Amino acid sequence: MTRRSLGTSWKEYFAPAMSGRTPGSVDISNWTISDGFGLRHTFASGTILETGQAMIVFGGGTPVGPFGNALFTTANTGSLGLNNGGDTVTLANDSAVTVDESIYGGGGTAYGNTALRAMVRVREFV
Repeated sequence: MTRRSLGTSWKEYFAPAMSGRTPGSVDISNWTISDGFGLRHTFASGTILETGQAMIVFGGGTPVGPFGNALFTTANTGSLGLNNGGDTVTLANDSAVTVDESIYGGGGTAYGNTALRAMVRVREFV
């Protein structure tokens, strides 16, 4: 999770990493991302991740740029709304079973403003 500047606006994205999972492709059709507020995104039918590949979900805007081998999309609810003060972000499969979950807090600041801090669980894409 992080906020990335795209022009004059800030966009949030969530990148569920599938590395470390069973080798082979993973069909994430109809899987969901939710947080303490509720549903934030449902993956489209036919969304397939290959071993080691990530899916980046932006909270809005028109994503452009190199994202390595990652797939990317924009949240179909129109926003991710990841809270700067802390939250629980859950990735669930099409049977509503939790596949991955990230709990983060709002401690610490960057340049005196927590909204400017990037939160990363794994290495950034190059």
